[in-house]
Amino acid sequence: MPYDLRRSLTVAYPIALRWLRPDTACSALFRNLGADGPKTLSSTLYFPAEVTENPPCWRAAAFTRVGGRVTFLCEGFSRLPASRAAVILLHEALHSAGVDEQPHDPDALTSSQITQLVARTCFSSIDGLSQDRVDDVR
Repeated sequence: MPYDLRRSLTVAYPIALRWLRPDTACSALFRNLGADGPKTLSSTLYFPAEVTENPPCWRAAAFTRVGGRVTFLCEGFSRLPASRAAVILLHEALHSAGVDEQPHDPDALTSSQITQLVARTCFSSIDGLSQDRVDDVR
């Protein structure tokens, strides 16, 4: 894995894990799916995505197949602030836990809505940040 991606993952991963403490609303996002958030996160394998071969990297920092255990990190992931990168890791972990998104499932949330849900539920509830700061995480 390229150094910049590895460094960002190394910084963001413990933040995401901290947000998944058992008593948090963030952890409840996974419990409501019948999944264990920390186990889902820790069982994920992270690989760098080939930007030219993966159109998802043209619009996303990472991508995961629903129900899959592999998350591909795009080059843009390495440029995210640590809290934003942690939100992305949890967004992708929700896909591993079974959450789909539009357009694959027309009844599901959009990718942006999932990210906002994670930011609102996990980021702001732990760090006590204002809605303006949550919007910055998008």
